Amino acid sequence: MNNSFKYIFFDLDGTLVASALGIVNSFKYALEKMDMTIPTDEILMTFVGPPLDQSFRFCGVDEAEIDRAIELYRENYIPRGMYEAYIFEGIENVLKTLKENGKSLIVTTSKVEHLAEKVLADHNISKYFDFICGSDVELTRNSKAKVIEYAFERANISNRDEVIIVGDTKYDIIGAKETGIKSIGVLYGYGSNDELKDADYIAEKSSDILSILL
Repeated sequence: MNNSFKYIFFDLDGTLVASALGIVNSFKYALEKMDMTIPTDEILMTFVGPPLDQSFRFCGVDEAEIDRAIELYRENYIPRGMYEAYIFEGIENVLKTLKENGKSLIVTTSKVEHLAEKVLADHNISKYFDFICGSDVELTRNSKAKVIEYAFERANISNRDEVIIVGDTKYDIIGAKETGIKSIGVLYGYGSNDELKDADYIAEKSSDILSILL
């Protein structure tokens, strides 16, 4: 139990929302349109969370074609894939309880910010967050650390000891370490035990987040 954290940053995909189906289908759509080999579903699942450009590079997309690949991905994701998702069990209760206990909740996601806003609104959980911070279409905020730094600016946070991030992949844990904040790795998302081993705390289920923070 640690009640010293005032600001709770939340990753989106794999932490708040089970969104793998729509993301994986959108990668398949883009790669098929580009006549590229589609990786196995196991590999595609590892693309839930990281920035899109990074995942397309892993697939062998040429640097000059990255923007086109992202455009094709969104061609499927925005009208269809975004809605192939659901909130993880117990998450809304976690958010509601943290707010009732005076915590400031902020989304920090590698998803483009306006799309993150749509996803959260679609699942009716936007109301719990003081800020929704994501990447930008120009990909200048193309790492979790950059999104976290952007959240510090928007929320006017000066004391990083008051901040902790909740996430399901190594990118959340790495981002936390690069920006000097603590982290909670959640095992109910898409990350593995191994990639979350450097997290400061581990939550096996959503209710464990409350046990850690309150």
